[in-house]
Amino acid sequence: MGFIRLTRLVSTLALVLCMNAFGEVLTLEKMRSEVLSNNIDIKLQYEKYYQSQKNVSVKFGEFLPNLNFHVLYAPTTAAILQSIVPTPSDWFVYQASKDLKVAEKYTSQSLRLNILEGLTNTYINIKTQQEILVSLENQTEILSETYEAASSSEDMGFGSPVTTFEAKRALLKHEQQIFVLKALIAAQKEALLLALSRVPSAELELAQLPEDNFEIPGTTEEATEIALERSTELMSNTYLKQASLHMVQSQRYSFLSFNGIGFDYPALLSIENSKSEVVSLQREQLEIKIMNQVYAAYEELDLIEQRIELQEQQSDISEQILYSSTQMFEGGQITKEKLSKAQVEVLSEERTMLTLKMEKRVVINNIKRLLSADATLLDNNTPQTSSSVEIVVNVSNKNVQLSVRSSSELNNSIVSVNYEVESFKRSSRSTDASSDFLSIYKFRRNGVYNVTATITLSSGQSIVETTQIKL
Repeated sequence: MGFIRLTRLVSTLALVLCMNAFGEVLTLEKMRSEVLSNNIDIKLQYEKYYQSQKNVSVKFGEFLPNLNFHVLYAPTTAAILQSIVPTPSDWFVYQASKDLKVAEKYTSQSLRLNILEGLTNTYINIKTQQEILVSLENQTEILSETYEAASSSEDMGFGSPVTTFEAKRALLKHEQQIFVLKALIAAQKEALLLALSRVPSAELELAQLPEDNFEIPGTTEEATEIALERSTELMSNTYLKQASLHMVQSQRYSFLSFNGIGFDYPALLSIENSKSEVVSLQREQLEIKIMNQVYAAYEELDLIEQRIELQEQQSDISEQILYSSTQMFEGGQITKEKLSKAQVEVLSEERTMLTLKMEKRVVINNIKRLLSADATLLDNNTPQTSSSVEIVVNVSNKNVQLSVRSSSELNNSIVSVNYEVESFKRSSRSTDASSDFLSIYKFRRNGVYNVTATITLSSGQSIVETTQIKL
């Protein structure tokens, strides 16, 4: 009985030692989650986002009333006004900082999506190359048997030194390819270790590649529409544009500051207008780039699928040739060398098929990136029904307060609400979730006014709701 317990203990220790030797087994999802939490670029991007949030606090502090030396000891009219009433320029700069905070959030999302895309592609490459490595090692056995057969035939006087030399050279060249592939896999694993912020000496064992059940849109047009709608880069550009417009307004009304208007006013205003135009041009460039990338990805996917169909036919032919060659070899009609060539050809076609399937999965993963389709980041299935969101209208005399009421789940996904009210030339946008995205209007005349609220979600999608104001 004691011997059995000792045997079990030894077996358990051996298993633990083996697990330590091979390292921790990581799944794709676990690795993606770990990279998002540990990757140094994400941390840097988070710090930028944190700084942008703090920048809002700083600008808000500059905007709020403050008591300084002049207020305390020289209570002139100008000093009192400056301490209590913010200048228009300060207000626009504050609004710009709020937009820049949201833009920074979407920039961070873009970085996350890029890191996930690259990480997943590397994972796919490694797992496929490991399968190819198994095939190459199987081929090593075939080439070794071929070399041994040629060497034996030469020793017995039936073979040729040239045949033996060629068999030996083929074996050595093949072993060299295996070393190159192993080095490539090791280099990619090192990249993953860096992404995981682990020491280079750590062992990394990847779990089996999971099936990808993601269904891409059926047409290029549909995919392009979704890509443009969900693009985090375009969402970031939208808020950069808003910030640039606020900065233009800030510069335009800077002459209202208590420092007066300066000789550099026209030049500074032109600079801000130019910066705003650059942001607009960048948006056009982004849209064209996204459309071209979607089109190119679908073209590449179509070509790969055609190649896979042809490869299946070639694999079938090589299998038939191998079957015939095996029958002929067993009947003594062909040599071992010719049989080995047929066996190697089958393995070669299998490796080509593995490579094509890897390329197809990488292209699909790239399309997913273009569509911003990643459940770990963006909730693209957020309900968009009329019952999930409501425009709340509070009327007091001719002052109207507009806000948005929604479920807690949806409310956490709302980034901003843009209100368009009939008879008002300019729309107003609120990013303050704590006030239910409150916006205040003052009307001069009674009547019925149409209101449209465009609710922007963190996924890049929008919900449009309408209501009426009766005064």
